Amino acid sequence: MDEPSGPGASWVAGTADQLLDTEFPPMRFLVEGLIIEAGLIILGGKKKLGKSWFALQLARCVAEGTDFLGLSTSEGAVLYVCLEDGCRRLQARMKKQDFPRGLPVEIRTEFRCLDDGGLEDLRNLLEQDPKQLVIIDTLAASMSGRSDENSSRDMGPLMNKLRRIAQACDSAILLVHHHGKAESSGNAGDDLRGSSAMGAAADCYLGLYKRSNGFELEAEGRDIEELSKSISRDRECCLWTVSMDAKEQSRHSLEMRILQLLEEGPTGKADLKRRLWSNGDKGVLNDALAQLEKDGKACCREERTDGRPREVWELS
Repeated sequence: MDEPSGPGASWVAGTADQLLDTEFPPMRFLVEGLIIEAGLIILGGKKKLGKSWFALQLARCVAEGTDFLGLSTSEGAVLYVCLEDGCRRLQARMKKQDFPRGLPVEIRTEFRCLDDGGLEDLRNLLEQDPKQLVIIDTLAASMSGRSDENSSRDMGPLMNKLRRIAQACDSAILLVHHHGKAESSGNAGDDLRGSSAMGAAADCYLGLYKRSNGFELEAEGRDIEELSKSISRDRECCLWTVSMDAKEQSRHSLEMRILQLLEEGPTGKADLKRRLWSNGDKGVLNDALAQLEKDGKACCREERTDGRPREVWELS
């Protein structure tokens, strides 16, 4: 039976029984539940949405081993191939995001085109100096012009080779790409500009979308659960953060209103319900009170009136 050619390579050949008997290590994530450690990822979105800011922040979080959008990361070295923005603009963005010194992030603003020797250069580089994460920003800028991104004959083999390099070198390779001009479907893979062969070859697709109430990150892939996060970008530091969804905002609002009422003094649950709404959901109130108690913001004691016990809530 053929052996894998690298730490991230897959089982290659053998009998069905041999495959059934093979023990594979558990799936490892670069970003928990979002980006696998050894695979090809495509980040797409319309122009000027902040994809490069997103990629730079991801590079920093992986190099630091800190959470990215509230998700844990696997710490490691990063290669950032920035082919569109140039040194001056990239430096300005790093300063804007308060990029720390001393991180294991290698930056290149020039690289041979992927379809003209760049694939071989990338594999050689990763074999000699392994990286946990490789970011290529953007896919279009990494092409020579001889390859047509709308051609499956051109893009299919290129994407498959990139994925095999990611697997063989145990690296996550993230390509920054654009969504097409057509109306977005909201599907991170289908909305990518160019041949569908690109999406078919990738292990995971991330899509940035501008919504009426903010931004949305959509993710799908072979080895991850479909994910949708409401996110926002800080205007001052340009860092992406997770926003509350409508349900979370409603729950947070209810908790704040309860705390405001408790500031006026100890209150029974029935009185809370009456003052908050006339025909409210008792279960929602119970959940909110339980969360406030868990967070140490409110507490409950029993009070007897006319011999009957009564729950009274007050600030902790």
